[in-house]
Amino acid sequence: MDGPAVILVVVTTPAPPPDALRLVTGLVAGGHAVRLVEAGPGRGALSAADDLPEETEDYLRAIADFDVKPEPIDDPALREALLASSSLMRIGDPARAGEPAVLAVSDALIRESAGEELIQLITDPGQVIRA
Repeated sequence: MDGPAVILVVVTTPAPPPDALRLVTGLVAGGHAVRLVEAGPGRGALSAADDLPEETEDYLRAIADFDVKPEPIDDPALREALLASSSLMRIGDPARAGEPAVLAVSDALIRESAGEELIQLITDPGQVIRA
């Protein structure tokens, strides 16, 4: 991985909680390089929604001041974004399966997973970490 350390934030739920965006805002304001993407069921959850809670809108405006905006991406772009990241934060559905409890997402696992399998891979676990 070349270049600066990038925290990849992947939204995989159609209704991301405002608290998650508060954390993203803190990372951005703290000087961290953050890329915010929407994948799978979360695609368009922030970038195309017109009825977001006011608190979420406030956080999106705050991170936009740092040129961080949510981007809907497809499976191949998600793979590339994961491989380019140094850290991973998933904003997932609280009602997700939670199995496995923790998933370490390595370069090998990313390369071995195809298409929708990759999105499912990071959508279901309780927690995901970049390994």
